[in-house]
Amino acid sequence: MAENPNLPREYDAVLGAQVVSSPDAAVLGGLAAVKRRLVSPIIQQRILALSDTLKYGKAGLELAIEFLKDESEEIRQAACGVLQENPQLPGVLKALWTYRPTSLKILDRHSGYVTAIAFSQDGKHLFSGGELGKIIVWDLQQGQVIRTLKRHCTWVCSLISNLDKKTLISGSCDQTISVWDWQTGEEVRSLIEYPQSIPEIATHTKHPARIISVTISRDGQTLVSGTQGKTITIWNLKTGRKIQNFTVKGHHNYITRIALSPDGQTLATGGGFHDRTIKIWHLQTGEEIRTLQPHPGGEVTALTFTPDGKTLVSGSYDRTVKVWNWQTGEEIHSLVGHQNWVTSLALSFDGKIIVSGSWDGTVKLWDLETGEEICTLGKYSGRYANVIASVNISPDGKTVVSGDRNGIIKVWSV
Repeated sequence: MAENPNLPREYDAVLGAQVVSSPDAAVLGGLAAVKRRLVSPIIQQRILALSDTLKYGKAGLELAIEFLKDESEEIRQAACGVLQENPQLPGVLKALWTYRPTSLKILDRHSGYVTAIAFSQDGKHLFSGGELGKIIVWDLQQGQVIRTLKRHCTWVCSLISNLDKKTLISGSCDQTISVWDWQTGEEVRSLIEYPQSIPEIATHTKHPARIISVTISRDGQTLVSGTQGKTITIWNLKTGRKIQNFTVKGHHNYITRIALSPDGQTLATGGGFHDRTIKIWHLQTGEEIRTLQPHPGGEVTALTFTPDGKTLVSGSYDRTVKVWNWQTGEEIHSLVGHQNWVTSLALSFDGKIIVSGSWDGTVKLWDLETGEEICTLGKYSGRYANVIASVNISPDGKTVVSGDRNGIIKVWSV
């Protein structure tokens, strides 16, 4: 039967009809229509328009970021909410941290310095180690202690949450390395047992056997530990067996930090006060690849590779954070702003944001690409009041934590 020309066909648009559109469908009129709705005098219309901006790629994203500066608090909150749901998009984390970081929680169960902090892979749990050897497992959302892990007798210098979602690795200045099932509290394996001279190791800061850093490869199979005495040991994490070790040559006196590239092939080591250089090594052979220029004002206190392995970031007693192209030896940026020693570093999951903690009591976030400061968390507190000993950033990049000399952990979020 022929169609009635006066009736709409099934594929015609009908004015006044109720059409259910897909949640991710672009709005009729494109980004221009969204912009018109964003200047509407009706707040609710503007808020609804903000939710449509990210359907239009980079231009829409930039528009949402711009509305973080809107005069209306409701609009700023709406823009923040849209961006919080998409932290993986380029520039979003920087925009959110620039906008308004908030101090959410204070966690207080340690006595003395909080020396190491790590997140679980899903970001729901936090692990903190202290100067007395105690490791606390926290429910981050509730701010409650789940359990305490006790094995070490002095400073926990490193904490690493492995990719299997249940393994935690801890390294201590007491010369021990422990592998934990943090969900049960069981110590699964000890890679280094207590030596007979444990009292000396625990109290003498220049003891050559002191573990100063522990790091693992991206696949979670290989663990590397470094001692103050310049011994690098490579371990099979699954079996707990030592694969090999070697002594790094060229540093004066002792080393302070190590970092492993994501591919597990390259090791960086930082030198002490009389050295201050950063050396790059081929991990399997122990061969030195190159030496980076020294930090001019003090020993290297923190080292970390970016997730792509192309860039190395270092912190120092000279109050600076430096960004390096380690393959060429070029210093890309020197980040200046802390009023005292830089004590710790962390990187966001995309490698775009550097988090630095300092003896001055502040935590700073930096843009790795430009070298610009994004924001400062906390306030300058004088030389000894609230020294920041450790920092980290959550896997989604939306939470930053710091641990200080008074046993306090502060949690900031966007």
